[in-house]
Amino acid sequence: MKNSILVRLAPMLALTLGAAACDGLTDLNQDPNAPTEVPARFLLTDGQQDAADRLLGSSFNFGYGEVLVQHLAQIQYAEEDLYLYRSSDTDFLFREAYSGYLMDFHRAAELGAEEGEPNVQAAGLIMKSWAMQNLTDMWGDLPYSEAFQGIAGGVITPKYDTQAQIYDKMLADVTTAAGLIKTGENPLGAQDLIYGGNGAKWQKFANSLRLRMAMRIADANPTKARAEFVAALAGPGGVFTDAADNAQICYTSTTRNPWFTYWQTRPGDYRAGRVLVDTMKSLSDPRLSAYAQPITAEKTYGGRTLAAGEKHFEGLPAGLAANDYGFTQVSQPGAALLAQTACLPVMTYEEVLFLRAEAAARGFTADNAKTMYDAAVTASMVRWGATTAEAQAYLAQPRVMWNATNSRALIGLQKWLALYGQGLEAYAEVRRLDNPVLRPGPNAVLTTSIPARYPYPYSEETFNATNLQEAMTRQGITGAANEQTAKLWWDKN
Repeated sequence: MKNSILVRLAPMLALTLGAAACDGLTDLNQDPNAPTEVPARFLLTDGQQDAADRLLGSSFNFGYGEVLVQHLAQIQYAEEDLYLYRSSDTDFLFREAYSGYLMDFHRAAELGAEEGEPNVQAAGLIMKSWAMQNLTDMWGDLPYSEAFQGIAGGVITPKYDTQAQIYDKMLADVTTAAGLIKTGENPLGAQDLIYGGNGAKWQKFANSLRLRMAMRIADANPTKARAEFVAALAGPGGVFTDAADNAQICYTSTTRNPWFTYWQTRPGDYRAGRVLVDTMKSLSDPRLSAYAQPITAEKTYGGRTLAAGEKHFEGLPAGLAANDYGFTQVSQPGAALLAQTACLPVMTYEEVLFLRAEAAARGFTADNAKTMYDAAVTASMVRWGATTAEAQAYLAQPRVMWNATNSRALIGLQKWLALYGQGLEAYAEVRRLDNPVLRPGPNAVLTTSIPARYPYPYSEETFNATNLQEAMTRQGITGAANEQTAKLWWDKN
């Protein structure tokens, strides 16, 4: 399900040329098994599956996001853990985004409008904005206003919009989408892998995503952030109010969770990160047994013999140049994440609660920050299988309990823990909130801090060099020396 719109249009171009060459044979030359037009709802399905594979599965997510925030570490082939990115990988991820799922969502929105299906149009706008936010939060300035016009508009070297411009457009699009949706209609049905076409759920997702976008720019443009946040809360349909609203893609024995698929063929590449495991141990976090698998290779730890049935978890340090640990000496990610039929979250209720806690702490809203924070931690605990009683005990610890004078650090740490499995979102929030403070491993090419951004693809230097160079200069990127350390527009602290 990785067909780009360019691939889908190839049969149409071939037929057009054939018709011009063979007058009168147009009907005979048309292949009924190669349709030249694709209904918008099918483009949405294709885009959702492709985006989930790339942004939540193996490509961008645990290969980059999860490693960057040290939820995971590489036990072999550790280039990403050392911040030595392969040019072929960056080119592939960039190309697949623009010719694959972004194009699918863009065309789904366009065709939804043409077909008179506002719910389809809205879903396309929401998914395009969600995917684009993930990408701009990795790269910064990117082609957007002139993108997706290679065939229809003839723009093959699109300009790079500033990240501020991209955020303005995304915020406008999710706002439009929430207003378009007719909750009594369902033209998508099973073609919608997230909500099965439920318009009320899509409305909540649009408004909740608007909350995320508003808070992301809070340090760069607090006035706009506050206005957007308050407006999103009051948007038609409201925001997520419980876990049943979660935007997620759930897999079956046929479709298969991409984490499961990866681990079937490459189970020896990644392990749970040491910073994650040690942090959770120090906080007696009941989610640890869901986040990581216990190891049994050794029976004594620090001179202490394990009690019968006792589980032990060990994380892998980040940034090791060689495999200094045996595969069975460090914990694999939790079995729940690797299950064939697991659900991968696009956005969750607990994230909305963390956003509302931060907004209240900043004075954006009249919400009670402590109430929202406690509810966010509890919702995460419950989603990962812990009980509310365990959550209450966890929240009673001095290092966890709400403290208004330390709200940024508390929210940053707990959000980093709650976003396990959502590496790209965790990476954005670690940079924005500066908590937890993560350090590169001993053999990484950076020594003081994790990368502030992802390197631009080399293919753009060949095919869109003028626009790329303008964007790099604008962002203070002078070359390879600071391409990973120049901060994004919204990263102000």
